[in-house]
Amino acid sequence: MKRPMLRLALCCALFAAAAPSMAQWGFRFTVLSYETLAPRGTWNGVLGFDRDFSERNGSALEVNFAFDLFGRNDYPRDGEVGGEYVSYTLIRNCVGFTYRSKYFFSDNSDGALYLGPLVGFRSLTYDADPAYFNYTGTQPPSWARKTSTNAKLFPVGLTFGWRAPMEGLFTEINLSVGTQFGDPSALELVYLNKKDLPNKLFFSFQYILGIGWD
Repeated sequence: MKRPMLRLALCCALFAAAAPSMAQWGFRFTVLSYETLAPRGTWNGVLGFDRDFSERNGSALEVNFAFDLFGRNDYPRDGEVGGEYVSYTLIRNCVGFTYRSKYFFSDNSDGALYLGPLVGFRSLTYDADPAYFNYTGTQPPSWARKTSTNAKLFPVGLTFGWRAPMEGLFTEINLSVGTQFGDPSALELVYLNKKDLPNKLFFSFQYILGIGWD
C-alpha cells in the first residue's frame, strides 16, 4: 500500500508545482459516482482538487473509494462450477486515485464542455464466501472456502463533461470510457458470475459538487 500512496503524493506535488500563479483552485466531492470495473459496477465516494491553468486548460486529481450504497453486498449471488449451481456472497472494496486533464471547448469562466484523458490506479479487493453443501462427506473442493483476494488495476481513458465556473460553489457532470491495465486474474474465482468478473473496458459517470477560489 506504501507505493500507491507515494505515487499519489508525487502526483499532488506535480499537480501543485505545475500550475501558474493566475490559475484557480477548486475542491470537489461526490454527489453521484458510478464505475464499472466489473459489469456489476460500484458506487464510489470521490474527494479531490481542481486546477485551472488557463481559460481552456485544467485538471483534476481525485481519491476514489467504493461503498455499498444499496446494501447489495448482503445479497446472495448465483454462480456456477462444472455445471453445478453455486450461491455466494461478495464484498468488493476498492480504493485508488484518478488524474484527469481537461481541454475546454470555450472559456471555462462561463461554464464549458471539455474533453481530456484520464489515468488512474485502483486496488480492488474481493471478499467472497461460497455456500457449499457437502452431502457425501467427501473432501470439499479447494474453491469451497471463504477467500480474500486483491488485484491492482490501472484505468486509462477519456472523459467528456461539462463544468460550471469555479467561482464559489460549482457543479460538474461527466462520462468516462477506457480500458484497464494490470493483472485481474487473482479476482477470477471459478464460481463467480460473469457480472462480477473484472472488465477489460470500463465506464464511469460522475455528478460532482465543488467549491472554487482564486
